[in-house]
Amino acid sequence: MRKLFILLFAALHASRLTAQIWVQDFETNGLGTGYTSASVFTDNLNGHYNRTNGSNISNTTGPYSNKHGNFIWAGENLNITGGNGDGLPNKTITFTAINVTGQTGLQFRGLFGSGNPTAGWDYDDILYVEYSMNGGPWTKIMQFAAAGTQSNSGLFHDTDLNGLGEGIPLTPALQQFSANISATGTSLQIRIYASCTAQAEEFAFDYLRLYSTTTSVAGCTSPFATNFNPAATTDNGTCTINGCTDVQALNYNPFATVNDGTCELTVPEVHFNEIHFNPNEYLGFTDAGHEFIEIHNNTSAAVNIAGWRIAGGVDCTFPIGASIPANGFVLAAATTATFAALGLPVYAYTDDLNNIGENIRLYNASNIQVDEVTFYSNCWPSAADGNGPSLELINYNFDNSLAQSYCAAGLVNGTPGQANTCYSNQILGCTNSTATNYNPSATLNNGSCIIEGCTYAGALNFDAVATSDDGTCVFGSGISGCTYFNAVNFSNTATIDDGSCVFATAVLGCTNTLAINYNPNATFDDGSCLYPQPVVGCTYSFASNFNPLATQDSGECIFPAGIDGCTNADALNYNPNATFDDGSCQYPTVINGCTYSSAINYNAAANYDDGTCDFSVNEIAGCTYSTAANYSASATVDDGSCLFEPEANNCPEDIDGNLTVGVSDLLLFIAAYGLTCN
Repeated sequence: MRKLFILLFAALHASRLTAQIWVQDFETNGLGTGYTSASVFTDNLNGHYNRTNGSNISNTTGPYSNKHGNFIWAGENLNITGGNGDGLPNKTITFTAINVTGQTGLQFRGLFGSGNPTAGWDYDDILYVEYSMNGGPWTKIMQFAAAGTQSNSGLFHDTDLNGLGEGIPLTPALQQFSANISATGTSLQIRIYASCTAQAEEFAFDYLRLYSTTTSVAGCTSPFATNFNPAATTDNGTCTINGCTDVQALNYNPFATVNDGTCELTVPEVHFNEIHFNPNEYLGFTDAGHEFIEIHNNTSAAVNIAGWRIAGGVDCTFPIGASIPANGFVLAAATTATFAALGLPVYAYTDDLNNIGENIRLYNASNIQVDEVTFYSNCWPSAADGNGPSLELINYNFDNSLAQSYCAAGLVNGTPGQANTCYSNQILGCTNSTATNYNPSATLNNGSCIIEGCTYAGALNFDAVATSDDGTCVFGSGISGCTYFNAVNFSNTATIDDGSCVFATAVLGCTNTLAINYNPNATFDDGSCLYPQPVVGCTYSFASNFNPLATQDSGECIFPAGIDGCTNADALNYNPNATFDDGSCQYPTVINGCTYSSAINYNAAANYDDGTCDFSVNEIAGCTYSTAANYSASATVDDGSCLFEPEANNCPEDIDGNLTVGVSDLLLFIAAYGLTCN
């Protein structure tokens, strides 16, 4: 008995040491109590940093799954200013201090994911977890980053914390990651830092936990498993995760170990059929009271829609028991009471449809997108924009993502729960028999016809009706070829473009050679260039501590021994003995005026003659050059009349006076031959 008691005590003691001592799953809004963040905002579907159930955000490849409960923390495009955004790319959420007195071997676990697993992230975008023990410095323990130094990567687990993700990629299906905390103390804080600056840079985290793992406990550590052991510190491979294991299924779960029969190989023909986004307020029909979305079941069997949801502009989750009858309808509305008398299921949605335009999406219970419509008031049937009618699908088989598939000519407030006013059995398609995609069953042309021919207007056989060029163009006189200089097969001799141009695939990246992330292979600058921070140091090359890498002078240059002073001979304080110019040179002030002492307006203080000298009084004009033949000793102003005797020349044959008898002298003689001399 005593031995059994000892074993039980040891087991209980080990359980205490490996217990979960903290959890945050965001099911309760703990802002200000469970956690703090100074920059929570929600601007739009693609710009947010907040606690969310997914209804007010939109992911590139699909909604987040594998959530623990309904709510997660998610972010995207963090540096916008709308929706209370602060315009800064860096965001931090800090969790309330955790009492870890007496706890050792701590381990952090959390679920992390990205809504865009293949692109969007640049190498300077990052997501990481760090801790502080007893108010000490923050220490990084977990990080997610792009896989390389290029742009538009997925987000990967950075196992060695070096800034490059080399581990498991993050996906919309949240996955568990863990990291050990070696420090011990009494009070532990955890915070998560994120930095991203563009749409499609999407991340989320959930179900954050802290364990004390002094004693290793083997078991299933996946929170998605039916046999999840929250006390386990080492996974022993026994996890049982129910889900769809068929890789061909729409809801394939790569983490599932047991197929639970939920695989969905096709999406049922359920679609948005009628949208009343802007009722006629002039007639007293408000948005809040009369907006609705109608969903139609285009099959001959009822469809269970329990757990389905409408997301995007509005949010509506259908409850247990909800279904759509065969070939029937259900409504989602802002105010269900307005439609209660129609005798069909009506479910409430939160928020409202934007009167300018909106995106609405329908997901089934497995988070598979069943339908999506994005409409715009300015280019869809205009009568639906506040004039009374709703947007009604013309035919249940038409593509409801296209404006031409709708009409807006029905009753005021539409036809909820009834056949659409403009319903037609017409079949959309190409009705042109000359087209390659002619549909003989089509009764209404949808503009999809493909007619092959020569589409180049400069060709002799140009076909104005053709929509697809078939390469048969015949050009007149000239040289055919590629005339686009940026094509890889550009021909500088071609005068007629023959449509053969081949363009290289653009390589996005930083094209500035001064940037630290310059990409010599990039052909198109994507604005990602990063420039080095200023390097402070001595920028004077003649200083003994000159730093050739410095871009900003520190004012601490050390110069070699010598005599400081002004070394410029033009300066007033020029020092001929100075060996180092100390910047003290002083230059005379320029004084304009007449500098000729014989002028009547001579200025003794002037040091720059400005050409204003006046010699009009008492001046004697003449030749003032003593070497001139007509030199005048009494002249005070030279009048340009000086005559100078030619220099002695012992070669009379040197006609041009260049002291050399040459061809030029002969030419001068020939030119003068025959002239009569005076």
